Amino acid sequence: MKTGTVSSGKAYGQTQFIIRMIKLTLHEAGASLNDVVRTRLFVTDIDCEKR
Repeated sequence: MKTGTVSSGKAYGQTQFIIRMIKLTLHEAGASLNDVVRTRLFVTDIDCEKR
């Protein structure tokens, strides 16, 4: 599995990157996103996206 660093860019791009990493990890474990029941998002500053 390749790893990378999540940039300090926009939340959308960060989310896409993380979902790709989760998909790869699930695949290696013999699972997929269809097996995920719930996810959570924690934001430290919701106003940051408006800047």
